[in-house]
Amino acid sequence: MLTVCTEPLSVEHLGCWGKHTDRITLIAGYTAFGDVFLLDPDTEQYAVLCPLSGQRFPTDCYGNEMFQNQFLTDPGIVERFGRPNDLAVLEERLGALEQEHVFFPVPYPFVGGSGELSSYEKGQVWAFIHLAGLFQGLGE
Repeated sequence: MLTVCTEPLSVEHLGCWGKHTDRITLIAGYTAFGDVFLLDPDTEQYAVLCPLSGQRFPTDCYGNEMFQNQFLTDPGIVERFGRPNDLAVLEERLGALEQEHVFFPVPYPFVGGSGELSSYEKGQVWAFIHLAGLFQGLGE
């Protein structure tokens, strides 16, 4: 549901989004639906990137301990980003996700897709994030 990177990854994994993260240079993890947990290494503040909506917002979470023990276990965060009910439906229909794979709607809602769970497929997380950015005009 929520994947935490063993070691933070460079935002270069985000493809075209990597040029739009300002001081945030690390990836701390991602969800089964392609939302990404970002980390500013200087302040240790976490942020969330939602590629399908094009939103990026800071959190009130600072430091790895708070991220692991409070943020990721917060019921509201689990419901919003983990989407356990949707995940169960998709795993029933499409099977479990492989490592570095996520579920996403096809076509993307911002190019006319419905966003309904019946439209979801699964694929490689970094490719999905990069393509979502390209479709939203972020360029290479």
